[in-house]
Amino acid sequence: MNYFCDYQFKNVLSQFMRIFSDFKYMTGINHTGKKELLPIPCKVGNVSRIVGMITRNNSENVALTAPFISCFISNISVARNRTMNPSHINQLQINERKYDYENHKYLNEEGDSYLVERFMPVPYDITMQVDIWTTNEDMKLQILEQILVLFNPAIDFQKNENPLDWSALGIVELESINYSSRSVPVGNDDAFEITTLTFQVQHFYLNPPAKVKKQKLINTIRKNLYTGSTNSVVNVDPNGVLSWENSDFIPTVTTYKNTSLKIDGNEAILSGFGNLVDWNQIFYNLNLEFKPDVFKILIRPDFGVDHLTADIILNIDSISSTDSSKALVSVNINTLPSPSLLSVDDFIDPNITFPDNGLNEFIGARYVIMNDITGNNSAWGVLIAKAGSIITTNDGVNWSIYFNSETEELGSVVKNKDDDELYVHITQDTWVNVYQGTYRAGFWRLVSYDGKGI
Repeated sequence: MNYFCDYQFKNVLSQFMRIFSDFKYMTGINHTGKKELLPIPCKVGNVSRIVGMITRNNSENVALTAPFISCFISNISVARNRTMNPSHINQLQINERKYDYENHKYLNEEGDSYLVERFMPVPYDITMQVDIWTTNEDMKLQILEQILVLFNPAIDFQKNENPLDWSALGIVELESINYSSRSVPVGNDDAFEITTLTFQVQHFYLNPPAKVKKQKLINTIRKNLYTGSTNSVVNVDPNGVLSWENSDFIPTVTTYKNTSLKIDGNEAILSGFGNLVDWNQIFYNLNLEFKPDVFKILIRPDFGVDHLTADIILNIDSISSTDSSKALVSVNINTLPSPSLLSVDDFIDPNITFPDNGLNEFIGARYVIMNDITGNNSAWGVLIAKAGSIITTNDGVNWSIYFNSETEELGSVVKNKDDDELYVHITQDTWVNVYQGTYRAGFWRLVSYDGKGI
């Protein structure tokens, strides 16, 4: 077990001494011709010898002053009558208020969540001794009257203001009084008279350390919903057990606070429930400090293409100084899919860009067309091609189809020379950037430098 000390006995003594820290006594008529109220010091009774010598200036000739009150723990006993199940663990789910880092204030929204595991405390009874040091009978009676009226028979006290401490409240009960330390007849040898009060601190519990667990994972929850009707055709084995195909299920994924990620150029933008999310808040929730080039983003494109299932890694270079919902990122090119087609020179709308009208024609040119070319027109002649296809020219004049979007399988990857980005063919007439776009909750995660998932 690691070292643990919360100074709980010392805390009880400190709180106990506060009971006796604001009493006063009235003097006789002094040199001003009036009576006055003077405070009565309250001290720890069992002070160390070294400290005691220092306070007396390392001399035995320094006279003690009175009155004063000294308090100390005289005994600690095990309270077996209050012992409960020692293996009991009480769990509490605690939610903090959300903190606005920009304006440095708390908001009326839910913030971090914690799980607090409280272990069964150990009961003890503490005996406290209070010595009242006085020089005359009148002084002693004044002090006793102020103290004794409080205990009828006990008072409550609170160790701390921690709302999670289930043993913060206790009871101080007056148990006995030793009125005087002098014997009868009283001589003149003793300069001080001591009245001793004995108290019992009841309902005291010594607490072991609690476990406080903060959420450090962007949790992913997955579920499958079956789609179909009572007339759907399903597989039935010889025992009459129904079975489903993977295509019969629609997977849904949700993550921590349902945060989505948008990759736009070199910016990674967080949003949740329609609102932008602060990157600093994410790192705070993970109890981590952001450092450049230490954290990475893993994204999983959801193209429905079997061979494009590997994560793409983005390095987080910095968090924007003007908009903390944006992080500046750079893609790890080694994690991008390899092109399966020859590079194209650009994506064009064949109805707007065509030969002799803005189209760069040269031998070997290739373009992805975004609309159909219907044929028998003055721009493209007899060429017929569907949107999403790639057209090329071998002589700089006549055009033909290099990639037919109607007949080729989905998932082809091509590099666009115009913006130096990779694009994937996901539907007959649609190509999208292989990593830029919006990633819903569950399709991205944050990792540390060593690749360990956070």
